[in-house]
Amino acid sequence: WSIHTAAVLESRRKESIGEWDLDQGSAIAELPKLHRSLLKLGARSGNITASLWYVDAIQDLNRKLGQSGSLGDSTQLNSNAKDPENVLNAWNSNVTSVYLPPHGIGMTGEDWKLVMIAASKSAHWRVCIGTLPFIQPFVEATHPRFAESRNGTGPSLASLDKEYEKLSRGLTAAVLAFEIRSQYAWATRAIDDWIEWSGRRPAREAVFSACRILASRGKSNAVLSLVTKVLSIPDKRSIRKLKVLTYETSYEMAIYTEAITALYNNGLYDSADDLYVKAISQGFLPWAIIGDSTNSSVLKIDLHGMNKGVAHSAVRVSLQHLIQSKHFEKVERDVLIVTGRGKHSKRHLRPILRPEVQRMLVEEFFPPLSSSTAPKNTGALKVSVTDVNAW
Repeated sequence: WSIHTAAVLESRRKESIGEWDLDQGSAIAELPKLHRSLLKLGARSGNITASLWYVDAIQDLNRKLGQSGSLGDSTQLNSNAKDPENVLNAWNSNVTSVYLPPHGIGMTGEDWKLVMIAASKSAHWRVCIGTLPFIQPFVEATHPRFAESRNGTGPSLASLDKEYEKLSRGLTAAVLAFEIRSQYAWATRAIDDWIEWSGRRPAREAVFSACRILASRGKSNAVLSLVTKVLSIPDKRSIRKLKVLTYETSYEMAIYTEAITALYNNGLYDSADDLYVKAISQGFLPWAIIGDSTNSSVLKIDLHGMNKGVAHSAVRVSLQHLIQSKHFEKVERDVLIVTGRGKHSKRHLRPILRPEVQRMLVEEFFPPLSSSTAPKNTGALKVSVTDVNAW
């Protein structure tokens, strides 16, 4: 409170002499860094009570400075905030205080994000709902339509991308809080609003969380709709096309993988299979069947690089494809399912896929499909042609 009181007295003194240069070391110039540090502390510890107290103190100071006709008028998100340049100026509060703009006092987009992180860690989902409208103008200012035009006006798309990435963790924090409390309707609403505000794809972690909430409530159609919606948004960032897609580099592969996993974990196998088929048709997940030529002694299903959820759908879809194929009236070759030896699993040399595939072949197929270790290959299971034809 003492530094806030000093800031108010300083603003009145500077106003009386008509001088508004914020020298380094002045109370007003140092306050944004102090406010940010306190909010970071609240976010790090998950102390939402302290964070809200800091917000109240910051807003109170903002109001007092506004009453004196000084800084407050430009700190509020008034009609001028719709101009992206005005909102973008509020993002500079991490730089040295010498370069702070005159309206450096007040809550910025980064500050509201920190409040949402604190609320998420303490599972206060209602605080996240209440904070979303305050972060909205800052998210809207990152919309690609505000990017530099041909005449050279406006911020660059790269700078907007950078600021959007900073703010996107706020959405992730909110949706994670909704997941803890199983608030699936608010999770989808928050993502829908975020897409409308930003004109961009939402953070992948937020989509992962929303898929888990919806799947846990048995809303498989909502998961499919969410995945379709987020992937229909074009990625406006300038990203180099990769020849080999990975979970880390491909937004689409990550979304499909986590959505299928969420559906699998909640027993929604048919919907998981539908997503897997859609993903392989678009080239974002690998088609499991290899060696599908008549010259091969076996039909091979390769599950390398898949987690349990995707591998589960890959086996189901591949076997269905096999028996429905026009090339065969009946299967004439054994089926080899390559699960790997577990060399790259977190449980070193203890396979994860192998026991899951064996379980599903027995429990989910009728009559059950028995399997055995493939000759000279402990990382593969062989299903006999007799069992496949009986099934």
